[in-house]
Amino acid sequence: MKTPRESALKVLLSPKLEPIVDMVLFSPAADIYEARAVDGFVCFHRRSLAKGWTFEIESVEGRNPLGDQDPSRFASLAAETRTPHPDRTVNSYPFAFEHVGRCSITPVHRTS
Repeated sequence: MKTPRESALKVLLSPKLEPIVDMVLFSPAADIYEARAVDGFVCFHRRSLAKGWTFEIESVEGRNPLGDQDPSRFASLAAETRTPHPDRTVNSYPFAFEHVGRCSITPVHRTS
């Protein structure tokens, strides 16, 4: 039997929604995060340091949806207006791990 998360992922990451869903982010446990796309996923965790956090990739399957974090990809207004809706495979997600980690995604633990 599928969990509600598995059912939601199946719908959101279906080829039919691929043109409008870049990725789905969630936290299966404290300080563990996943980014899933129709063509791959990355699982990473956050670890506390004396000052701040560090992020380490645990696993990747297929294309890493957060793999390109180049902050200069669409740095100028001209570059951004030339590509108003970039495909997820050419888009960049600067500081993605930090942004996801700051969202305080709370894992849902169900007993049923």
